[in-house]
Order: sequence, then structure tokens, then C-alpha cells
Amino acid sequence: MPLKLFISYSHNDQAQLDELLEGLKPLEREGLVAPWTDRLIGIGENWHAKITTALGDCDLGLFLLSKRFFGSDFIDEKELRPLLERACSENVRLVPVLVGACDWTRTALGELSPLPDWNKYIENPGDDQPARDQAWLRVVTKIRQWATEFVDNSDTTLWEGSPYPGLRAFDECEAQIFTGRESDIEALVNKLEEGARFLAVYGASGSGKSSLVRAGLIPAWRRRFPAVDAMRVLLMKPDEDADGNPFTPLSAVLQPCLGPGSDRGELKQSLHNDPSSIEEHINTLLRGLPNSAELVLVVDQFEELFTTIDPLHRQPFAALLEGVFAHPRARIVITVRSDFFQCFEDYPKLSNWLNNGNGHFLIRSLGPEHYRTLIEAPARLAGFRFEQGLLDCLLADAKQGASREGLVPLLEFALAKLYEPFGERLANDEDLPHQARCFTKKAYQAFGGIKGAIGTAAKEAVTEVENAKDVLPHLFRELVSMSVDQKPTRRRAVRAELERDPVSADLIKCLVGDRSHARLLVAEDKYVEVAHETLFYAWQAMAEWITEFKHDLQLRDRMCFEAHQWDAGGRSDPHLLWSHERQAALYQSLQHLGQPLDTWKKEPEKSFLRPEAERLCHEITDPSTDHQRRDWIGARWAVIGDPRPGVGRNPETGLPHILWSDDVPGGEIELEGDAGRFKIEHPFQLSVQLVTRSQYMAFLEADDGYDDDAWWNGLTRPEPRWPPTGAGDNYPVGLVTWDEAVAYCRWLDHQFHQYEKIAPGKQIRLPTEWEWQWAATGGDRQQVYPWMGDWDATKLNSVDSGLMRTTASGLFPAGVAPCGALDMAGNVWEWCLNKYEKAEDITLGGTEERVLRGGSWLSHRGSCRAACRGRGIPLNRDSLIGFRLCLSSPIRNADYCSTEH
Repeated sequence: MPLKLFISYSHNDQAQLDELLEGLKPLEREGLVAPWTDRLIGIGENWHAKITTALGDCDLGLFLLSKRFFGSDFIDEKELRPLLERACSENVRLVPVLVGACDWTRTALGELSPLPDWNKYIENPGDDQPARDQAWLRVVTKIRQWATEFVDNSDTTLWEGSPYPGLRAFDECEAQIFTGRESDIEALVNKLEEGARFLAVYGASGSGKSSLVRAGLIPAWRRRFPAVDAMRVLLMKPDEDADGNPFTPLSAVLQPCLGPGSDRGELKQSLHNDPSSIEEHINTLLRGLPNSAELVLVVDQFEELFTTIDPLHRQPFAALLEGVFAHPRARIVITVRSDFFQCFEDYPKLSNWLNNGNGHFLIRSLGPEHYRTLIEAPARLAGFRFEQGLLDCLLADAKQGASREGLVPLLEFALAKLYEPFGERLANDEDLPHQARCFTKKAYQAFGGIKGAIGTAAKEAVTEVENAKDVLPHLFRELVSMSVDQKPTRRRAVRAELERDPVSADLIKCLVGDRSHARLLVAEDKYVEVAHETLFYAWQAMAEWITEFKHDLQLRDRMCFEAHQWDAGGRSDPHLLWSHERQAALYQSLQHLGQPLDTWKKEPEKSFLRPEAERLCHEITDPSTDHQRRDWIGARWAVIGDPRPGVGRNPETGLPHILWSDDVPGGEIELEGDAGRFKIEHPFQLSVQLVTRSQYMAFLEADDGYDDDAWWNGLTRPEPRWPPTGAGDNYPVGLVTWDEAVAYCRWLDHQFHQYEKIAPGKQIRLPTEWEWQWAATGGDRQQVYPWMGDWDATKLNSVDSGLMRTTASGLFPAGVAPCGALDMAGNVWEWCLNKYEKAEDITLGGTEERVLRGGSWLSHRGSCRAACRGRGIPLNRDSLIGFRLCLSSPIRNADYCSTEH
């Protein structure tokens, strides 16, 4: 422990002070003395408090005596008298230094032994410069002697372990080595003394918020309560357990204070369900303590409430804070990054606490004098000194990077690296004498100084593990989140998930410090996080990775945020769900990040990321979904892809994918209008969906399709051929003549037999109208529409829907026919195989009208009846006419079945 000097002087004797301080420099470097002058008081600091503290802390008081010294009332009242009073009751040495002629022997200092010890003024006009130099040398020599004796005889225990924490924050137990922030600590204590019940300590990332509260404010405020345990402190981080629930860490720190009868799980749940119950727990916690006793709830890294915390828990936790604030014997202290202040807008009461009174404190940048204290004081407490020139080098590097965010943790990390080799020796019980405890420039330059320390440590750790570079991206993406303003923030990750393979496990051990001195990550049994957000730009590999992937990170984390918002709102608003395009961009980002596409197997992300096309399938089964929404869904599917079977093509063969209805058994049916009575001898099936534009395009595009003469035997092939109508690939094909529909059936029948998609004894063709009606009603003569019961305009697309256009195929499942076929009423008319005037006639050729069934979007209810017979000229094209397929035993009709294939 160095000898602490308080130097009292007149500001008119600045030159003499400079002479003394220059002479003391070598002693400072050796860790023998720690001189203090009012030059160490920063601009805007409480000078009276600083002087009072230094006076009460010094071991030796030096008075630079001159007539100017005794002419100062300030020195007499504020420095001289307090030191004389201390000397009467404490072991404090007071020494006059005779710098100029004055009648000092008649003052209160007259009984003391002065320096130089020859009792001669240093600034005697008759002396030359060599004589003055000799006089100052005698002063410094004597101080060295006293300092050496003080250090050798001091019973003060040296600080054990590293006096610098590196990238992590200081803890309360390290208050002794937390230096350089005395004025900030005093300002915070003053705010509490003035009655602040809510105090937000804010600043940029790396400004030292956590350390200031943990190692500064808390121990300083404890000193205000002399009784043991007269102040209770609950210290937590909102997402300390990486489960997105702030009640988890809160219950963990609160439950032990409530006694053996409390259960942590029950406490966590009760606090969430009834945040106001915190007041009762505070009463329990303070029971039996003095009336002045208080609870201080410290919420460190409060910005986690806005980033990683599940939105479901945010308002309940804010309500709990309101309960703490309402208690007359409780206070709240938070630390928060200043760039998250806008997030308080969603919490009006928190905002009011910030705006009212003195409930906030901005951490200012350190000045040169603070950096000197921050660097030197902890070293002295541990018995270390700095080689000549190293301290100036550290201060110069600190000054050069003073405007850089996170300079303090960078500096602390570099200082911790200086201590490392000594720490190893002490850990091995090696003798480390005082003269050997010296930090050197060589060691500082070896790891690249302040700027290069982290990079060097990271490089060493990565080099130590074979193939480590291959797993770095996996590590980075789990430890970095991106805020909405594209600033990286730390992300607590589950350790077991990070250590997915031996290489990852080894790398984490090195970066944590289990197998090296990197200490870039901090880890518990379950969780891992970066030691400080400074890493995001100080570790070059990570900084470059963040620059490249920041958009991907932001998209990923934005999705998680919105998923939890949607969940917190009861999952009732479909407009909050991500569209197909946004999900596609997300999965592209995940691929870029190298993250598995099935990352989110848990709720609410799993449900939130349900594909849009799949979600819409659920909507069309909801009877409350109106016509306009159904129409929109069909059009949306046309854009993003329709997931339903039976409306598209087989991706392997390119052939239409046909979904067949249930078997329709044979039976006998009579057509209306005396069109005839027909017997259906064999079971058959219909395509569930109408033939869609995509499925018909397969016929047009195939080399052996539309242009192949084989399918047109007995038919008329229009010249030129027309492109089919349809607003999208999943819409019923229109503008198709009856002949084209028959040719399509022939082609598809041949293809399906070739690929063995249908049994050899089956044939694809157009249905006859009696088959169509039999399938639409299930053979029930009383059934008027494909569904049971009366007319219901919600079950089909007719003129009553008001859409006045064709919709995508199969959007009205409530109107399904007994066999499972869709759209058998409304949307588009359907070609049937037989002629209208002679229903039994299925021969090819001619211009006789063919039967149409089912009605269309332009039809009224009468035309949408299952028994209604429509007609159409076979060579005419109409956007209101489509067709569906029939799969049955082959028709025994040579004219129909004849093809060249």
C-alpha cells in the first residue's frame, strides 16, 4: 500500500509544486507514494467534497510554506486546520517544506521538523540553481525513506487477485478497486439522499453503468446504514436465465430472503399473475429491521426488457415495478443504454418517473485525471507499479481513444492482460517481492496495447482450437442480437446448444477462460454471453461478421420480437403475421447466417412462422370467412403458390396432380325436362377440383400434347389455338372448347397410364351429365344443391356473392358434394360428355350443343341446382365455362376411345 500524500500549497507557488511532483515521479512509479493535489479535481466536480475526502485519506500532509501560503484564508481554513486536527488524534505525519521565506516558526506548524532538513529556504535568493536542486533532492530522499518504511511496516493486506476485472463489470465486493468514479458515486448518493425513489443510470454501451451501480453506488449507500443488514439489495438482470421471463431471476434473488417456507416456482408464478403482491413480499423482507431500513431493487441491463424479454411478460413486470415504487421503503435503480430510451414510451409510468424530479443520471466520459486514478489506484492496492513511461503510454492511448464507445472496458481488458503473468505466479504460490511487481512496456506492446488486446486474446484462443474458424459464425449468431436501430446487443445463449460439437465446446472453453486467458465470454452452467458489448467492434472477426450479417440478424430478431407481440395480443390479429415474402426473406437470411431453417420449434415462433399459404387453408374452412376474403385468398395463392392438392402439377413429372373424389357407387337417375332416365352401372370418381389453368398448360406445353394429332381423332382442333383464361394458375381454366377438353382428357389418360398413375382398367374422360348429377347429390332425389338443405349463398360463388368474377378453384369447402368434389355449384359451368338434345348421345363431332352443369359466378340459384341442365356450342369459347375429370371404367364407344396411341 503506497504512502498517500496530501500536498497543500498556494496557487502562486505552482513552480515549486512542479519541482516537487517531478521529484516524486520515480517514487510513484515504484508504488511508494500516491500524491494528491487539487489538480486532480475535475471540471464541474464538488471540490469541497474532493478535498475533504483526500484530507481524511492521506498518511502524510506536505505544506509548501511561503508567505503566499500563509496569506491564503482558504488554505488555513480548509486544509491546514483539518490536518492539524487529524494529527492530534490519528497517526498522520505533517511536514512543512520551506519553499520561500516566511515566519513559519510562530505558526501552528512551528513545532514540526521541516524539510529540507538543514532548515533553510529552498528559494533563498542567494542560492543558485544547483543548490535548489540539491534542496529538492533532500526533500524527496526523506519522503522516500518514510514511504519505504511505511510500505514495509504497513499491516494493510494487499488486494488478492487481479485488480482489474477485464471486460466484465465490477462487483460490489470489488468496491475497493473501483476507482476514478468518485464524483459520480457521490452524485448518485446525493440523488438518493434527496429522495429519488427511481434512479436510471444511463449512458452509451461501455460507459461503465453496471460497475458504477454495483461497485460504486450500492456499497456507498450501504455505508449510510450502520446496522448489519439494515439495507436489502436485490440485484437482477431481466433475462439473466435466457428464458425471456424477468420473473425467473427476480424470484431467484427474492426467494432466499423470504425464508425457508417459500417456493421459488410458486413465487415466480404468483408475481407474474399478481404483480401487486410484491408489496407484501417487501414487508416480509424488511420485517424486524429498523424503520430506516430499505429495499433497493437493482435492475441491471434494463434494455433487455425491450429486446430479449418475451412481450407477454413486459407489462406485468412493469406493473411489478410500479408496486415496488409504491412501497414507502423501497427504491428502484436501473442501468440502461441511452439508445433505448425511446422504448420507455410504451410504459407511461416509467417515463413519468424519468421525467419527474431527479430520477436519471447520465454517465459522462472520463477525463485524464480519472483515467490516471483508474489505472494507478488498483495497481497500488495490489502492490504493483508501472515501469517508467508505461503509465504515460496508457494515458496517451486512452486519450487518443477517448471518443470511442467502450474505451473503459478496452482499457480494463488491457490492464488485466498486464496482470495475467503475475496472477499465474501468485496462483502457483511463487514468491513475488515488491520490486518484482512491475508492469512493463514490453508486455503492454506484446499484446498490442489498448487497441489490440482483445484481438490478440481472441486470435490466441481461436488458434489454440483446431478448425475453430469454421464454428465462429455459429457462435456469433447465437451471441449477437440486432436492435431496431441496427445496433448490436448481447444475446444470452444456452451453453448446451452452443457446445453442439467438440470444436465448439473447446472454443467456448478457451474464450471463457477455462483453457486460456481470453475471458471474452462469461458463462454459467447453462448460459453463455459476451463479456461486454465492446467485443462487437474490438474483436475484428466479430466486427466484420456483424457488418456483413447485420441485416440478417435484424430480420431474425425482428421476427422474434413481433412473434411475441402477436402472442401477447392473444394471437387474434392475422395482420401481424408475416407474409410469404417476409418469411422468404427471413429464410434467405437464415441461410446466409448458416442457421438451420427449422430453428424455431418452440412457441410462439413456430406458429408465427407457419407458412402463409398453409395458414390460409385454415381460413377457407372457417364459415365466417366472407366472399371477398376467399377471393383474396385464392388470388394470394396464385402469387405465393397454392399448397392444396389437386390444383397444381406434380413437381417430379410435370403432369397435373389430380385429387380424386370418393368412389361414387352406381345407381339410376332421371334427368329433368324429360331428358331421360339413365343407369350408372359401375362406380366412378370425379376430380375434386376443376381443371386449373396450370394443369391445362401442361397439355399446351408438352411436346406430345396439344399439337399431337393423336388426341384429335374425331375432334376439331381450333386454329390458331387460344391461350387459356384464368387469373392465376390455381383458377379454373376457361376459354376451352368442348373438343379441347376431350383432347386434354385423352392426353392425360395416356400419360397417367404410362406413369401408372391409374389402374389399367380405368379411363380419364369428361363425366356424363347423369354421372355429374348423381355425384353432386349422392343419388338423393330430395337434395337440390351439392350440400344438404336450402339455398345458402355463402357456400358458393354465384351472382349473390357480389364478386362478379371467377375465383380460384375450391374456395368454398362448405359447399362440398357428398363425394368430396368442390365447386359443383357456381364459379364456372362444367362441360359434360353428352349432347343436350339427345342426352344419351356421346358421339364425337358435329355442332350440336353439349351439356353444361353447375352454374357460374353469373348464375342465380336456379341455375346452380344440381339438376339444372345448361347448354353450350362445343366450338364456342367462354370464360364462364370450365371442366372437371371423371375416372371410370372405359366407355364402350369406339368413336370416343379411338386414338393413335
